[in-house]
Amino acid sequence: EADRARLAAWRLSVEVEKPTFTPEAVLTLLAGADVAFVSREWVLRNAAALLGGEAASRQRQTERLDDCHLAIATLRALAGRSLAAAKRGSAGVTWVCAWGALGAFALTGVRDEG
Repeated sequence: EADRARLAAWRLSVEVEKPTFTPEAVLTLLAGADVAFVSREWVLRNAAALLGGEAASRQRQTERLDDCHLAIATLRALAGRSLAAAKRGSAGVTWVCAWGALGAFALTGVRDEG
């Protein structure tokens, strides 16, 4: 019990920079993370896999999708898949994507709606 309590006090952050990591590989890597950082390059390369083919063509023209930035849409999709894969609520996970001159985009408190 003491070991379990000590582990619960740790916070794990994972950073994904390489765009060649597939969303499935990233989800496996991030399974136990409390904070997940993904790079702009990763989002640009993998948004289509997470958001669908139509997003791929729109991402080439603009960094916006509907009412939000591509980074937020991709983080939401990644968080949703993470929740579905884990079959648990993960309201404590923070998702961050740095976006150069625009700063960074982040989501926190993402909950499983399904």
